Amino acid sequence: MVKKISNLLITIIFAAQAAYGQLTNSDNVLYEKIRKTAYLHVPVPKPGYRDWLTLHKETGQSFKQYSVLARKTKKNTANIFYIQPIGKFNDKQQEILQLTGKYLNIFYQLPVRFLPLISPQEIPAHARRKNPHTKQPQVLSTYLLSEVLKKNFPKDAALVIGFTSEDLYPAPQWNFVFGQASLSDKVGVWSMSRFGDPSLTANYNLCLLRTFKTATHETGHMLGIYHCIAYHCNMGGSNHLQELDKKPVWFCPECLTKICWKQDIDPAKRYKDLERFWWAQKFRGFKKFYRKASKIVR
Repeated sequence: MVKKISNLLITIIFAAQAAYGQLTNSDNVLYEKIRKTAYLHVPVPKPGYRDWLTLHKETGQSFKQYSVLARKTKKNTANIFYIQPIGKFNDKQQEILQLTGKYLNIFYQLPVRFLPLISPQEIPAHARRKNPHTKQPQVLSTYLLSEVLKKNFPKDAALVIGFTSEDLYPAPQWNFVFGQASLSDKVGVWSMSRFGDPSLTANYNLCLLRTFKTATHETGHMLGIYHCIAYHCNMGGSNHLQELDKKPVWFCPECLTKICWKQDIDPAKRYKDLERFWWAQKFRGFKKFYRKASKIVR
């Protein structure tokens, strides 16, 4: 009888810990497993005068803080990751879009499907402008988030991200934005307008990496992950292309634990899947990184 009462008390204690944000044993096991890869990562570099952390104060977000917020959100049983193409794409941009779908499938371990293309003509004039400095045509990213992606959110969608060739701006006072996401609505949008023309051989890999980094970064926000200041991580903010190019393609241990915990992902399988992906794309350095990581957590 005493043993039964003790077991019941232990169960109640663990339930209370989860409810109030304390990590359970299984949470800690996952965290410690992934944290073993920490030596593969580097600290956040000192920001330059135009870099994100110089211009934006960030408080960061630990795994424990993230778990408290995530437990308050309603559990989503839908599991399809939808990509919504918006605008015109040349052949190489379409190729990168398809590769991005494969990459997101592996990165977040979710099935990916494409929605029908939305043409530029479907975006109203009030959601467009010419950049006041460059005169480049732009689309209001908040309009795409609220009036296109949120309003047309499929019932079986876990996440919906818009992919566009159009340049984006989030508000009149902003010059541009690479991408934007809603932490509550599970929608995001990113643009490859400033990533270079992949039709030129010299630009292809650079455009590919910029697209992969922005897509996975915005998806992280859609899952409730804040900008990272723990490591030099793809969830760190980017204020310009040079800063984006310097960021790694991977998530740090703190941010990776968040998505593995949230999505119930086996980190060892994910590392192996990414190792094979980068091998197929002939990025040997990235392949070696994921091979080392997979050996650590297996």
